[in-house]
Amino acid sequence: MIRKDKKLAPQDHTTIFPEDLNFMARLGNKTRVDVVVSHEAPESHKLGYRILGDVARALRAKILIHAHHHERYDAVINGGIKVAGVGMSGMMIEWLQPRDGLFWLAAFPGGNVLAMGYDPKRKMYQGEFIGLDGCKGFTAPDLNTLQEEGTLILETFLKRPKRR
Repeated sequence: MIRKDKKLAPQDHTTIFPEDLNFMARLGNKTRVDVVVSHEAPESHKLGYRILGDVARALRAKILIHAHHHERYDAVINGGIKVAGVGMSGMMIEWLQPRDGLFWLAAFPGGNVLAMGYDPKRKMYQGEFIGLDGCKGFTAPDLNTLQEEGTLILETFLKRPKRR
């Protein structure tokens, strides 16, 4: 892999796997995604990789969120793709806005996944846990409240006695 500054990066010190990049680039011919989440940074970071930006452009993504450098920053790369580097606190839910019209997933404890989105008709955020039969969907006026509600609903649901 070649970094933005044209220096070679040691293959054993990066989390970029060519087979994953090739798969995502091929996927770009068939579909588009709103959000790309990666461990490594694209070219917007001084230690980033242009190939990650290329993949996001191939997928016609609106946003690329990355970790690894523990540096919180926002940028825009070629193609008008918003980039966010997450700091030590994790994903910035405040960064996703209703006008973006996005649908995304959030990880919760125990491997539970919350599908989240924004309903412009109701002007509410909505969430539903994937694969938890009997766990109802819910809404909230903002993302922080949605996350808090999700935590409470999940805790309550998991403590509930199982029906036979």
